[in-house]
Amino acid sequence: MELLFYNGYGGFDTKKGEYVIDGNRPTPMPWVNCITAPDAPFGFLISDSGGGFVWRENSQSGRITPWHCRPVQDPVNEWLTVTEENGAVWDCIPRKRQKGDRVRFGKGYSVFERDCFGTMDHFTADLTLYSGLKVPVKCSDLTLVSRQDTQVSITYTVRLADCDPAHTPVEQMEMGCKIGADLFLRASLPVHGVEVKEDCVSIGVSLRLKKDSPVNLQFYLGSEDSPESFSLVTTYWEDLLGGIRIATPEPAVDVLINGWLLYQVKVCRLDGRSGYYQSGGAYGFRDQLQDVLAFLYTRPEWVRRQLLLHGSRQYEEGDVQHWWHPDTGAGVRTQCSDDLLWLVYGTSEYIRATGDVGILQEEVPFLKSVVLHFPEQDRYEVPEQGECVSFGEHLRRAVRKGIRLGEHGLPLMGSCDWNDGMSGVGSLGRGESVWLSWFLQDTISRYIELSEIFDPEQGEERKELRCVLRRLQEATETYAWEQDRYLRAFCDDGTVLGSVASPECSIDSIAQSWSRISGFGAPERVRVALDTAVNQLVDLNTGVVRLLAPSFSKLASVGYIAAYPQGVRENGGQYTHGAIWLAKALLMEGDGERGYDVIRAINPIFHTRSEIDVCRYRGEPYVMSADVYSGAEGVAENGRAGWSWYTGSAAWYYRVILEDLLGFRVLSEGEGKWVSFKPNLPENWNTFLLAYRFGKSHYEFHVERGACAQIRLVDDGELHEVYVRKENTKKI
Repeated sequence: MELLFYNGYGGFDTKKGEYVIDGNRPTPMPWVNCITAPDAPFGFLISDSGGGFVWRENSQSGRITPWHCRPVQDPVNEWLTVTEENGAVWDCIPRKRQKGDRVRFGKGYSVFERDCFGTMDHFTADLTLYSGLKVPVKCSDLTLVSRQDTQVSITYTVRLADCDPAHTPVEQMEMGCKIGADLFLRASLPVHGVEVKEDCVSIGVSLRLKKDSPVNLQFYLGSEDSPESFSLVTTYWEDLLGGIRIATPEPAVDVLINGWLLYQVKVCRLDGRSGYYQSGGAYGFRDQLQDVLAFLYTRPEWVRRQLLLHGSRQYEEGDVQHWWHPDTGAGVRTQCSDDLLWLVYGTSEYIRATGDVGILQEEVPFLKSVVLHFPEQDRYEVPEQGECVSFGEHLRRAVRKGIRLGEHGLPLMGSCDWNDGMSGVGSLGRGESVWLSWFLQDTISRYIELSEIFDPEQGEERKELRCVLRRLQEATETYAWEQDRYLRAFCDDGTVLGSVASPECSIDSIAQSWSRISGFGAPERVRVALDTAVNQLVDLNTGVVRLLAPSFSKLASVGYIAAYPQGVRENGGQYTHGAIWLAKALLMEGDGERGYDVIRAINPIFHTRSEIDVCRYRGEPYVMSADVYSGAEGVAENGRAGWSWYTGSAAWYYRVILEDLLGFRVLSEGEGKWVSFKPNLPENWNTFLLAYRFGKSHYEFHVERGACAQIRLVDDGELHEVYVRKENTKKI
C-alpha cells in the first residue's frame, strides 16, 4: 500500500481517508483517534496501543472507563484476548507492534490488524472499533481467520471508572459479545456468567475455527441492544465531511481540509469536548462559538443551534459563563472580558452566510445570579434562569457590558481576555487590553449592522456606539502604538506589555494580527506591525510561530502564564490558535506569500515528514496541536507538540485556508445565495479546484490565480462546472 507522506511510522491512505500506522516501532507519544456517536452523548478515545477511555453524557463526569492522561505509560482499560489450544495468549490490540501489525485510524472508527500471530503462525485478526450514530454503544467487531482448524477462546475484559453512580450507574452497564447470528451473551452486573474481580468484568467465549473461514464476533460496551451497522457509520461521515473538497498544488493542505480538520472539530470540540491530554466535558463560551463556524457553509443549522445555546448561558447583566457543563448547568461566572463578544461575532458571520435574520427574534432566557464585583474574579455556581427576551437583546447586552473602558480609553482586561493566562493583568479592575480594543471595535461595528435589522428604531443607540467606536480607534492609535508595533496591554500597576522596552513580552502576535483583522488599524501602521511580528515571532526553519517574545520569567504578576516554562504554550511557545490569526492577517493584507508561509509552518504534516521530524514533534500528523514548544531561551524542546486534538486551532485553520487563502465564501444577498472568490495565493500556485455541495446540486469551481468573482448558486440538482478566470472579475 502506498501511503502519502509516509514518515517511517505511518502515512495517509487518501482513498480510504485513513491514517495508517505500521511497523514495529512505537510512536513517540500516543497517537489517538477520537470517536463519538453524532446523535448521542457518547464517545471514546483510542490510542495506537490501546489506551484511552469511554464516556457517556459527559466526558468529565460520566466516564465509563478511567481517563489517565499518562502518555508515557498509556494505560489500557479494555482487553480483547485470544487463547489458543496450547494456552498461548495474545492481545487483539498489541502493546508493542510487530511486523505485520497495522493501525488504521478513520473518521468514526479505528482498525487494529494483526497478521501471522500465535505459536503455529496461523492467525489473522482484524478488530474494528466504532460507535453507533444514535445509540451510546462502543462496538468492537473482531474477525478471525485461521489457516488450519483450531480451537480458541475469546475474552473481553474492561476496567470500570470509579465514577459517581448518578452519572454512570453500574447496574445498567452491559457488556456483550456476539458470534455471527447464532450465539449472544449479555449480562448486567453482577449476574451469572460475568466474573467481577478488582473492578474488571470478563466474558469468555470458546469457538472452533475452520480453515480459511472467517468468524465474526462483536463485543460492545454501553447500554443498548442494537448497535447500528458499521456501513451506516462510514456513510454518515463521508456525507458530513464531503460538502467541500479541494485540490490544490499542495497535498498537505488538501488532506487536512478534505476531512481531518472538520472531523477533529466535530468529534473532539463539539461532541466529546475531550482529548487525550485534556478532558473537561464542558462547553467553553468562546470556544465552541468559534469551533462551530467551521460548519457554516455545510451545516449552518448547527451554527444556529450553537448560537442560541450560548445565548442561554448569558447573565441578565450581559456577561456569560466562561464554561459550563450541559448536563447540570454548573459553570463559572468570571470577569473575563472577551467571552461575551464572541456571541456577536458568531451571529454576524452566520447571518452574512445564511441571511437568517429570524434568529434575532428568537426568545432566549438569561441566567440570573449575584453580580461579580472586583476584586472577585470568578464564582462556580448553578445559576437560576432569568427573564426570556429576544436573541437580539442578548447581543445588545453583550456589547453594552463589553464597553468598560480604563484610564487610556481602552477596554478593561478583567480577569483575562482571549489569553486566559494573562489572569493578573487586570485582576484589580484597572488593567487594559489592546487586543481587546481591536476585537471590541470589530464587535461594535458588527452589532451596529445587526441592530439596524432587529431594532431599526434604535437610531440614537447606534449613533452613540459610532461615537464609542471613534473614541476607541483614537485611543488605540494614541496610546497603544510604539515605533513598529502595537502594545499588548497596560497592567493594573501601570506596567506596559508589548513595548520595545519591555524585558518580557516586548512583542505579542495577536495585538498586531487583529489590527488588520478588525479593519480598524491605521493601514500604514498595520503593515509595519505585521512585518515586526513576522520578523520577531516566525521561525520558518523550525516551523514555529511564537505567540509572544521574550517569554515571561520574572514578571509573575501578569498571571498564570508566567508559571509555564519559557517557550511552552502561551508563554512564548507557539499557541497555534494565535499563529493562525497571524496568517489570516497577512492574507487579508494581500500578502499571499508570507501568509502561506505561516500556514505551511504550522501544518502538522510538515512537522512529521521524516523519522527525525516525528521524534522531534511527537504529535499526530493528522490533527492540529494546541501548541508547539519554541525552545525559547533554551528552556523548552524546540518543535515539540504539546496537547493535540482538543484545540480551537482546527476550526480556525480550516476557515483561514478556505476563506483567506482560497478566498471562498458563501454569502446571502437579497433572495439569493452566492459564492465569492478572492484568493490570496502564494507565487507558485496558479490554479485550484474547489467542489461545493449546495443542496442537491454540485459545483466544481476551477479558480485561477488573481481571479475575483461572485457566482449565484442554483439548487437544481445538477452538476455545475464553473471557471473563475483572472480576466473576468465581474459578477457571474
